[in-house]
Amino acid sequence: MGGIGAGVGGDFEGVAIGGVGLGSGGDLRGVSVAGIGTGAGGRISGVHVAGAGIASGGGLTGIFASAGGVGSGGTVKWVALAGLGVGAPRIEGVAVGGLGVGGRDLNGLMLAGATVRVVEDGMLRGVGVSAVNYIQGTQRGLTVGIVNYTRRLSGVQLGLINIVRENPAGRVVLPVVNWGK
Repeated sequence: MGGIGAGVGGDFEGVAIGGVGLGSGGDLRGVSVAGIGTGAGGRISGVHVAGAGIASGGGLTGIFASAGGVGSGGTVKWVALAGLGVGAPRIEGVAVGGLGVGGRDLNGLMLAGATVRVVEDGMLRGVGVSAVNYIQGTQRGLTVGIVNYTRRLSGVQLGLINIVRENPAGRVVLPVVNWGK
């Protein structure tokens, strides 16, 4: 426990509380609460809560909640809740972002106030719900939004404007519902 912060150069396992922040140069496993941020150069696993953000270089596995953001250079697994956004190359499980959720491969339930985004040639497998679902690769499953866009679709889009770039002529842009080939 640290009044301002707590940190270790290597791995940390256990319970940690930091008034401002927590950091580990290696992996961080267990339970942590930080007033502003929690970060690790390696993986973070367990249950972690931070005011502004939670980030890891290697991946997140567990339950994560932050008023700001949750992000990783690896995979985010299980549950990530963020007031602003959740981002990682790969997300598996449930991700909720007040503004956005994004990555290359999203698997599970993705909920966002503004946008669920999959980058070029990535894939959404599961459900995406937001004002704008912007899938620059393949969508397998369901998206619900005001505007839904995908290049390739194996599933259904429900919204005001639904766009599937690789659909046959006449079904590229449809109101209310669009479906794959």
